[in-house]
Amino acid sequence: MEAHDRNEAVFGEVLALKLMMGVAFSMATRDKEDARSALAEVLQACSQQIQDGIAAAKAQLQADELDTSKVSDAALATVDFVSGVADSLLASMGR
Repeated sequence: MEAHDRNEAVFGEVLALKLMMGVAFSMATRDKEDARSALAEVLQACSQQIQDGIAAAKAQLQADELDTSKVSDAALATVDFVSGVADSLLASMGR
Protein backbone atom coordinates (compact mmCIF):
# COMPACT_ATOMS: atom_id res chain seq x y z
CA MET A 1 0.00 0.00 0.00
CA GLU A 2 1.42 3.37 -1.00
CA ALA A 3 1.84 6.19 1.52
CA HIS A 4 -0.89 8.24 -0.17
CA ASP A 5 -3.32 5.34 0.07
CA ARG A 6 -2.40 4.82 3.74
CA ASN A 7 -2.99 8.50 4.47
CA GLU A 8 -6.43 8.33 2.88
CA ALA A 9 -7.24 5.15 4.78
CA VAL A 10 -6.16 6.73 8.07
CA PHE A 11 -8.21 9.84 7.28
CA GLY A 12 -11.24 7.64 6.61
CA GLU A 13 -10.75 5.76 9.86
CA VAL A 14 -10.35 8.95 11.89
CA LEU A 15 -13.40 10.52 10.25
CA ALA A 16 -15.49 7.43 10.99
CA LEU A 17 -14.37 7.44 14.62
CA LYS A 18 -15.20 11.13 14.98
CA LEU A 19 -18.66 10.61 13.52
CA MET A 20 -19.30 7.55 15.68
CA MET A 21 -18.29 9.50 18.78
CA GLY A 22 -20.68 12.30 17.82
CA VAL A 23 -23.51 9.82 17.39
CA ALA A 24 -22.65 8.05 20.65
CA PHE A 25 -22.56 11.30 22.63
CA SER A 26 -25.84 12.51 21.18
CA MET A 27 -27.52 9.18 21.90
CA ALA A 28 -26.12 9.11 25.44
CA THR A 29 -27.40 12.58 26.25
CA ARG A 30 -30.64 12.73 24.28
CA ASP A 31 -32.86 11.54 27.15
CA LYS A 32 -31.46 14.03 29.65
CA GLU A 33 -33.73 16.88 30.70
CA ASP A 34 -31.33 19.38 29.15
CA ALA A 35 -29.55 17.30 26.52
CA ARG A 36 -27.31 20.08 25.24
CA SER A 37 -26.06 20.98 28.72
CA ALA A 38 -25.38 17.31 29.39
CA LEU A 39 -23.50 17.12 26.10
CA ALA A 40 -21.46 20.20 27.03
CA GLU A 41 -20.51 18.61 30.37
CA VAL A 42 -19.42 15.39 28.68
CA LEU A 43 -17.35 17.25 26.12
CA GLN A 44 -15.75 19.44 28.78
CA ALA A 45 -14.76 16.31 30.70
CA CYS A 46 -13.34 14.83 27.48
CA SER A 47 -11.32 17.97 26.82
CA GLN A 48 -9.88 17.90 30.33
CA GLN A 49 -8.97 14.22 30.08
CA ILE A 50 -7.32 14.83 26.71
CA GLN A 51 -5.24 17.67 28.13
CA ASP A 52 -4.27 15.51 31.11
CA GLY A 53 -3.31 12.68 28.76
CA ILE A 54 -1.18 14.95 26.64
CA ALA A 55 0.60 16.28 29.72
CA ALA A 56 1.21 12.73 30.93
CA ALA A 57 2.59 11.66 27.55
CA LYS A 58 4.92 14.64 27.55
CA ALA A 59 6.19 13.80 31.03
CA GLN A 60 6.61 10.14 30.10
CA LEU A 61 8.78 10.97 27.10
CA GLN A 62 10.97 13.25 29.23
CA ALA A 63 12.10 14.99 26.07
CA ASP A 64 10.85 17.56 23.63
CA GLU A 65 10.03 14.88 21.07
CA LEU A 66 6.33 15.63 21.35
CA ASP A 67 5.06 19.04 20.27
CA THR A 68 2.24 19.24 22.78
CA SER A 69 0.81 22.41 21.28
CA LYS A 70 0.23 20.65 17.94
CA VAL A 71 -1.17 17.57 19.66
CA SER A 72 -3.40 19.71 21.84
CA ASP A 73 -4.67 21.76 18.89
CA ALA A 74 -5.48 18.62 16.92
CA ALA A 75 -7.18 16.99 19.89
CA LEU A 76 -9.31 20.04 20.64
CA ALA A 77 -10.24 20.34 16.98
CA THR A 78 -11.49 16.77 17.20
CA VAL A 79 -13.55 17.61 20.29
CA ASP A 80 -15.04 20.56 18.40
CA PHE A 81 -15.85 18.36 15.41
CA VAL A 82 -17.51 15.69 17.57
CA SER A 83 -19.37 18.41 19.45
CA GLY A 84 -20.76 19.78 16.20
CA VAL A 85 -21.90 16.35 15.06
CA ALA A 86 -23.54 15.55 18.39
CA ASP A 87 -25.20 18.97 18.69
CA SER A 88 -26.54 18.70 15.15
CA LEU A 89 -27.99 15.27 15.87
CA LEU A 90 -29.60 16.53 19.08
CA ALA A 91 -31.09 19.45 17.18
CA SER A 92 -32.52 17.09 14.56
CA MET A 93 -34.09 15.07 17.41
CA GLY A 94 -35.68 18.23 18.75
CA ARG A 95 -33.49 18.25 21.85
